[in-house]
Amino acid sequence: DPLDDEDQVWLRDTIRRHVDETGSTSGAAILDNWRVEARNFRKVMPRDYKRVLLAAREAEDEGRDVDEAIMASSHG
Repeated sequence: DPLDDEDQVWLRDTIRRHVDETGSTSGAAILDNWRVEARNFRKVMPRDYKRVLLAAREAEDEGRDVDEAIMASSHG
C-alpha cells in the first residue's frame, strides 16, 4: 500500500534517526529529496492483519464491540 501521512512521518523520523546515529549518506540523500523519495516506499502487511485492523477501526467509529468485529472479520 502507499504510505499515508502517519506512515510518512514515522518513516522520515526513523530515517533521520538512522542518519544521526550512523552518518548514512544514503539516508541523508533520501531526506534531502523526501517529497520524491517518499513515493518509492510502500507499506507491506499481511492481508488478514489488514482486514482485522480495518474491522476494529470501523467498529470503533460505529460504536460497535471491537472484539466482536475482529472475530467476525477473522472468518473471512
